[in-house]
Amino acid sequence: MTMDATNPKDVTRPAEPEDPESALRDARQRFIAAFPKRSDSIGLLLGMVSAVGARGPVEPLVQVVHRTAGLAGTLGFPTVSKWARELEELLDTVGRGAFDVSRANAIFDAIEEAFTTDLSNPPAWSSTAPPAGTRQRIMLVEDDEDQREVVAIHLRAAGYQPILVPTGDVALEAAREHHPDVILLDANLPGLDGYSICRLLKTDPDLSRTPVMFMTVRGNLDDKIVGLMLGADDYLTKPVDMTELVLRIQLQLSRKATHDAAQYHHAGRPTDDPGELDFESFTAVAREQLALYPATLALIRVPEMRLMEAYSALRADSRRRDIVACYDPSHLIMLLVEMPLSKARERLTDVIARLAPGDPPKFQVGIAYSAGAGVRSFEALLAESDEAVVVARQKGLLLAVAGENAPLTATAHLTKGKVVLADDDPEVSRLIDAQLRSAGYETVLTSDGIQAMAAIEQHRPDLVIIDMMMPRMTGFDVLTRLRHQPARPRIIVLSARGREQDVTRAFALGADDYMTKPFSPQELLARLERLMR
Repeated sequence: MTMDATNPKDVTRPAEPEDPESALRDARQRFIAAFPKRSDSIGLLLGMVSAVGARGPVEPLVQVVHRTAGLAGTLGFPTVSKWARELEELLDTVGRGAFDVSRANAIFDAIEEAFTTDLSNPPAWSSTAPPAGTRQRIMLVEDDEDQREVVAIHLRAAGYQPILVPTGDVALEAAREHHPDVILLDANLPGLDGYSICRLLKTDPDLSRTPVMFMTVRGNLDDKIVGLMLGADDYLTKPVDMTELVLRIQLQLSRKATHDAAQYHHAGRPTDDPGELDFESFTAVAREQLALYPATLALIRVPEMRLMEAYSALRADSRRRDIVACYDPSHLIMLLVEMPLSKARERLTDVIARLAPGDPPKFQVGIAYSAGAGVRSFEALLAESDEAVVVARQKGLLLAVAGENAPLTATAHLTKGKVVLADDDPEVSRLIDAQLRSAGYETVLTSDGIQAMAAIEQHRPDLVIIDMMMPRMTGFDVLTRLRHQPARPRIIVLSARGREQDVTRAFALGADDYMTKPFSPQELLARLERLMR
């Protein structure tokens, strides 16, 4: 039966219906997961308002507190709601100069204590979540009804909950509504095409961390490179082996879980750590400050496993008026209020350079400047700083300013990263080496598995490209030895062996991607860039 494509609520509903209590349970779990960052935002904003009074981010703080009060009361946290409403009422006195800072801080402490208390006393409706609510959701955007059903069958058999979407026009709305764990995306779709959807997903702060996998008949080199450069996490060409699809989904879920754990490991931080501002609150404060003062906006590209380290370094070196937040798993965003452009550039260069003493840092900073109150919008500065990050990456700079082309720092030329290549075919090695070096990577060439292991131990590369069938030690043996190393590099298998059992075995041993020979060097570079993001 063909579903009505004109009604988003019909075409995007999960394959298994959910009852109202299930939706409440899901919302409650999201509230619980987000509460540490929500609490951080309230604490940071409250600190700013306490310091400068009505000149501080009063309205953004009121908005966060108001939403917290409403959500908490609805989702079974009545004490949190009570204290949040009391704090909201107290904030009304800021403009009258009668704000009681001590009382506000006491209420904030009470909110955090109330969360623990309410969490240990859940409402009756939250105690029996149905099995479907615990299953990871895979959203499939595919216009062919037969293919949707075939993939959905395999996803259910693998223990996932499929969400089926037949047109591109409603894909973004469906992703926002259902919060899928992975999105499978066709390129040729009625309405909005898959490439446009991918671009929108990867530029949406709430969805950018969701893995996107293309699954399409468009298998030529240009299509693959475009998909991967738009931010896709994988690209599969139809017909797709369902066993391999499930393996690649598992890989994306595992990688996302690792990144999330690294990003939020500071949830158990000491009580004197001021915490992290969430992006929604950052945006509200930035807009308010840009309307009142000149400011510099910085976007900092950071290796994902060092995100919180960089965040802590920026916070430690910032003034009370400066604000910083995580934009996505690989970018931080910072606003320096009433700081001249030259001073902002100097400070950011100094902080980022200290994060990697003795080695070329793998950070790029893009900054944009608003010279006066209300001169530039937040959205304009964000777009310009994003473009400046791209310029910094392309030119090997530590920092670039929007609109400037000359090098901006005396920092030595930076490489994009170090790659160990293990292949016993010298022609293949020379071809890949030339491609990687021209793209700005440092390469180490080896011709067998033993050499590869020695090079990995000596050079500590960011990524390894490895053939499976090499003399002295096979690629499988290398994967086995690397599997349990705590700081294992990313690994791309490049092999003439394309059998299902070889692909399955490589992924099971920890490979991050698998390409078969003959191969396109340009596609290999695009996949490498995806893993290095």
